[in-house]
Amino acid sequence: MNTSESTFINISVLKRILVLAVSLFGVIICAFSQNNVPNHSFDIIESCDLSWGDVSKAKPWMNGDNASADLFHFCATGQFYTLPFIYDSTEYRPYKGTGMVGMSLYGESFARESISASFTELLPANKTLYCAMSVRSESPSFFFGKASRCESNGIGMKTILLKGTTRTILEAKNVIRHQGGWTKLEACYQTKGDERKVLIENPYSQQNTKFGCDSFTASVNSYMYIDEIVVEEFDVLPDEIILCGDSTMTYNISFHDKELLWSDGYLGSKRTFDKSGKYRAFIVVGDCVLEDEVDVYILAKDEPFTLDTIICRTSDAKISLPFQGNIAWDNGSLSNNLAVVASGRYGGKVNSVCGIVDFNINVNMVECGIKVNAPNIFSPNGDGREDVATFYWESTFGFDGVFSVYDRWGNKVFSKSLIKDEGSITWNGLNNGNIVLEGVYVWQIIDLVNDKRAQGTITVVR
Repeated sequence: MNTSESTFINISVLKRILVLAVSLFGVIICAFSQNNVPNHSFDIIESCDLSWGDVSKAKPWMNGDNASADLFHFCATGQFYTLPFIYDSTEYRPYKGTGMVGMSLYGESFARESISASFTELLPANKTLYCAMSVRSESPSFFFGKASRCESNGIGMKTILLKGTTRTILEAKNVIRHQGGWTKLEACYQTKGDERKVLIENPYSQQNTKFGCDSFTASVNSYMYIDEIVVEEFDVLPDEIILCGDSTMTYNISFHDKELLWSDGYLGSKRTFDKSGKYRAFIVVGDCVLEDEVDVYILAKDEPFTLDTIICRTSDAKISLPFQGNIAWDNGSLSNNLAVVASGRYGGKVNSVCGIVDFNINVNMVECGIKVNAPNIFSPNGDGREDVATFYWESTFGFDGVFSVYDRWGNKVFSKSLIKDEGSITWNGLNNGNIVLEGVYVWQIIDLVNDKRAQGTITVVR
């Protein structure tokens, strides 16, 4: 392609397999990541005839036991539940969309309301997700100088697990004030794969709930509005972008109003790609950083596409192009994957979306291995000394693997995925919540990609 062409894509919340920029209209976008919370802003309701405790009309949301959370909507026919409304000289409207929920969150059991909904699908294990919700306190009310309704920090998000217990995702640390409108609570959450539902409730006991009032009545409660509940993976870029010749591609990325940072120092959600390379985008969530990345490749008819790669020396080592097309290797092979036995240059031609392009893959074949610095004994007895065992590992280059511990009968008592470049893994001596018996256990780290492994033994004492 000799002329310069540009493609603009407006994307909010996404993950695709491949994006190809062929011409002004030649764009393919496959698959988008989704918020795992259904009806997350309570916009979709089965009836506008709303009354007390009608949150179940915003399916699939349900009230908890003895709870009667209120549903507010722009279409409501009942005056009290119609949005927007004014209470105590303050206008209340949703954070986003057309609906919101109001909940009483402090008091005896009948006054501590909760709502829940099943996730759109079971969350995948070992994923770090962005979790958020917007909350707003109702203004305090007083009875003879004492607060009968008061602001508090009594709001949080949990997940209901397959076995029926709960796990906290996020919680308000400080009192949620009604001045200034909505407050967004957000956190990162590491999934286990056993999450079934999202649960909104007061995560604190009566004694540990913080209040914003100096004095209050014995029957004081706290009422908050809830909107825009999010449990979602940070997936904002395609895995690969293929640019033909002088083409460019511009993304306008929106991810729940978060500011995007880039590994090359660029700042902002609108980004034009016109050069080959790996681009990483980040968002900061408290003390957590979430990352997504894209590989950009440029294919031109007048110069070969060149790729440098490092692979492990194995009996079945293979290489391939990072994009689709009909391939003819220089050695005559027409397979997408070419077996290699040594370092060197491997070339050919590919009939791609950009036409027929020459390519060269420069292979550096190395001996891969895993080095582990592991303890040989620890005592998970809760005395504060050597209660956990930390294994430090490194490999020739980053890999995706798994760490496992087995008892002397070969039963797996602990397992966790290893994230590339993480560098360490900790075991607290627990198996299904119970401290394992004293004895010798076998630990093992496996590189799932390159089929490399390291193992040893550790002794558990009390």
